Amino acid sequence: MSLEEKINADLKTAMLAKDEAAVRGLRAVKSAIIVAKTSGAGTTISSDDELKILQKLVKQRKESLDIYIGQQREDLRDGILCSGRC
Repeated sequence: MSLEEKINADLKTAMLAKDEAAVRGLRAVKSAIIVAKTSGAGTTISSDDELKILQKLVKQRKESLDIYIGQQREDLRDGILCSGRC
């Protein structure tokens, strides 16, 4: 099962469970994969490329968290840390 298939299955499960935080995260990953597939590189991407996409998304979230903490924006920080569960 490819990462994209796993994301789709997990997204369906999260939607049925009404887990909004998981749905938001999985949709972001799915969107990034779709963008990579349609960027002209072909219709398929390798598992290494999928892993690079995930690493990039994690890095973006960490950088955003550092900025929010530095600017004392607790509302935005909590949105990343709690993902709506707090």
